[in-house]
Amino acid sequence: MSQNFMFDYIIVGAGSAGCVLARRLLDNSDATVCLIEAGKKDQNPLIHIPFGVALLSRFTSINWNYNTQPQEHLNNRSLFWPRGKVMGGSSSVNAMCYIRGDREDYNDWATEFTLQPNQQASVVSWSYEDILPLFKHSEQNTQLGDTFRSAYHGADGPLGVTTLNHTDPLSQSFLGAAQTAGLPHNHDFNGPSRYGVGEYQATHIDGQRCSAAKGYIESVLQHPRLTVLTETTVLRVLCDEQSASGVLVHSSQGEYELIAKQEVILSGGAINSPQLLMLSGIGAKAELAEHDIPCILDLPGVGKNLQDHLDVIVQMKTKQAVGYALLPRVMPKFIKGAWDYLTRKRGLLSSNVAETGGFTFSRHGTAARPDLQFHFIPAILLEHGRKTAFDYGFGLHVCHLYPKSRGTIRLASTDPFAAPLIDPNYLAEKEDLEALIDGVRWAMKIFSQPEFVKYSAMPLEPDNHHIDDATIEAFIRAKAETVYHPVGTCKMGPKTDPLAVVDSDLCVHGIAGLRVVDASVMPTVVGGNTNAPTIMIAEQAARIITKE
Repeated sequence: MSQNFMFDYIIVGAGSAGCVLARRLLDNSDATVCLIEAGKKDQNPLIHIPFGVALLSRFTSINWNYNTQPQEHLNNRSLFWPRGKVMGGSSSVNAMCYIRGDREDYNDWATEFTLQPNQQASVVSWSYEDILPLFKHSEQNTQLGDTFRSAYHGADGPLGVTTLNHTDPLSQSFLGAAQTAGLPHNHDFNGPSRYGVGEYQATHIDGQRCSAAKGYIESVLQHPRLTVLTETTVLRVLCDEQSASGVLVHSSQGEYELIAKQEVILSGGAINSPQLLMLSGIGAKAELAEHDIPCILDLPGVGKNLQDHLDVIVQMKTKQAVGYALLPRVMPKFIKGAWDYLTRKRGLLSSNVAETGGFTFSRHGTAARPDLQFHFIPAILLEHGRKTAFDYGFGLHVCHLYPKSRGTIRLASTDPFAAPLIDPNYLAEKEDLEALIDGVRWAMKIFSQPEFVKYSAMPLEPDNHHIDDATIEAFIRAKAETVYHPVGTCKMGPKTDPLAVVDSDLCVHGIAGLRVVDASVMPTVVGGNTNAPTIMIAEQAARIITKE
């Protein structure tokens, strides 16, 4: 491929946002679209079998395998940050939980664009009332009815969403214990309230994972106006001080340019999108100078405002052979599960493992706006699933949803193939630690309820549930990890905001023909899993672009 190629739109990154945007541009315009993915095609069968999520972190070929800088407030540990490097991006490797966050999360985004005196420009609204139709438009929910009401859900979109057809008895015990501990049952975390516990809905269709690639792109791969390039890395955006014109890419066929007649759209996520902007000369001038990169646009917010959900797992081990441990005494359960899946796409292998969970609040939250999230796992989890646990047991992920701490993405070098410097700056703010301490106490309270007595369970991590706050703090600093929700590094906001990178239309401030459409544009992280909100952002962007 030695000659240049020209398209109306070039989308960099075929993840949760890029796949959605490409499909909607095909559906709603006459545009030609080039969708570029650094990773491979999504051919690994474990991607499509929901239970495969338990093993996907071991496949380095479909993962960016990032690591953070040593975290000062986490015993100077460098944390593993897995991100999907494959068609579908992280929607092909995540736990598939379909959560939108809180309505006030989006109303807060809308307030970012409160008109200033003498400001004439109209802005796109990101309020809950305005984005709810976008969530519904994307969704093909198979559980509409009294429980999942159509007021909050859609039935005709590309994204399959459903209640799991299999849950482990341990997951049901968690729901009973959490209710005994005082939390209400919640049938729909995406309805009027997130507060309480229940079964998660998942991005599944016909017993399989419904990634953004499967839901939005698989059926249009042969579309005459769509070009999909996999195993192709974008080295930089081609732009001058006024506008973007295309991208320089590298693949097995060498380096070449692709030209965008309308726009270049970055959908690489909270790590790769700011990295690519900086490699292209867009970012803080002083930081670019450190790498001798000519500054095309001094935009200091690029790579700033990094937020992520920090998570710690309270784990129990049992004498009984229960749950999803890959150990001999439960092999008959796995054999039956494999047969059920092979013949009917049901049973154990159709589980996303994180079957149940819920939301509650710390001293800094309220029932009206919970700031803690649980994911219950009917197994012991070690190092993100990269190691096998040789014990039966279960655990509860405790995640703080509204961190005050802010971090950065910075360039390590001018090499586009080198990982950037990732510094989430976890627990820099005292409130973040206090919230997690409260969350751990909630987990220990739930595990002490009668529903778990029959399993002869005993504390594993921490190994004692009668501990003070100082000991819980030490446990958090030693064990907390990411729960895979980085956002915010190309912040959406008005031009008057010194950290804003894109406007309400997601156009980069100061450069025509260049947008960012992914989780990096979130001004603040939502109160839940970030895949569904990222898909919504892409639906909004497509609507903006096709209206233009």
